[in-house]
Amino acid sequence: MPRNLASGCMTSHATARFYCLILYVLFLSLQIPHISCSQNYTIDDQYGDPINELYPVYSPAGAKWAGAPECNTCSADVDATQAYDGTWHDATYYIADKEPAVVRIPFHGTAIYAYCIIGNSLNYTTATYLTFRLDNETVGAYNHRPNASAPEFQYDIPVYVNESILNGAHYLEIINSVSSYNASLILFDYATYTYEGNSTTSTASPSLPSPSTSQHSAAATSESTNSAAVVGGVLGTLLFLGLAAGAVAIFRYRRQRSRALSAIWRIPPRPRPATVLNDGQFTLSDMGSNHWKSTD
Repeated sequence: MPRNLASGCMTSHATARFYCLILYVLFLSLQIPHISCSQNYTIDDQYGDPINELYPVYSPAGAKWAGAPECNTCSADVDATQAYDGTWHDATYYIADKEPAVVRIPFHGTAIYAYCIIGNSLNYTTATYLTFRLDNETVGAYNHRPNASAPEFQYDIPVYVNESILNGAHYLEIINSVSSYNASLILFDYATYTYEGNSTTSTASPSLPSPSTSQHSAAATSESTNSAAVVGGVLGTLLFLGLAAGAVAIFRYRRQRSRALSAIWRIPPRPRPATVLNDGQFTLSDMGSNHWKSTD
């Protein structure tokens, strides 16, 4: 195969491979907006989530809720060393009360886990009847009756788990009410939520929906976030392709320039005359060997 033709074929194959690589990288970059970084954050009953400035809100205000372990009038003698950050919130609701005890937990993400301390003593109220509302919609309930054969207190009990929440700002309400018992005890310890985002840094405090806001506003927020991620991914891909195209252009220019200079400065070998040995015999000096050929 002529040298120029072989070189052209190699160049064409290398160019084809390069463009295939660009298409593959483009495909991967379009998948990036759909790959999010999941981070779990904890909202303590007392200290909240100081990283994202999210704190639980208790109602009604006054003596209904008591912050422990500072509570001197609480019947539940909980081991503070087993509670998260050594704190919990205690409230007992009686059927004669005008309104239930409610803790409202703001968060931003796709999952929420609420944890309580559960009591089993029969000497005071340890039955627990909880109702859960997510963004003002009832989403579940938790019932517990004391078990005398179980430990007096059970820690880190997940009373509510939801892992299929639309990404965005939400609030979870835990409502302490009554059912078949005349009283209900809640010992709220902490909540954990999963934040979905493309940044590894801490999230900013989200703008949470009001109690009258439906999940449609959260859906709009999620769609806006996803659109921004897609735009960012496309712009990043275009920037990468531009840089790659520039690098290839520079590389090809330098290679063609090097070949041109080599062609200019290449000096062809000077043929050397044949040396006559005897009649009809001579050496092929231009081949640089001792072979000889007869003219016979």
